[in-house]
Amino acid sequence: MAATSIPIGQVVASLLLLAATAFLLTWLAGKIYRVGILSTGKRPTLREVGHWLRAA
Repeated sequence: MAATSIPIGQVVASLLLLAATAFLLTWLAGKIYRVGILSTGKRPTLREVGHWLRAA
């Protein structure tokens, strides 16, 4: 098995995609937390989470 170098553009694109995904998921989790937990104070059901995602 031969080792090859990875083009720098692919490394940069991968890191940018990783950072964007982490930011998006953190933002989405914050919206769900704010709408759900702080509003109702109880454990959410899967149906309620679906409603919150549509409302956010």
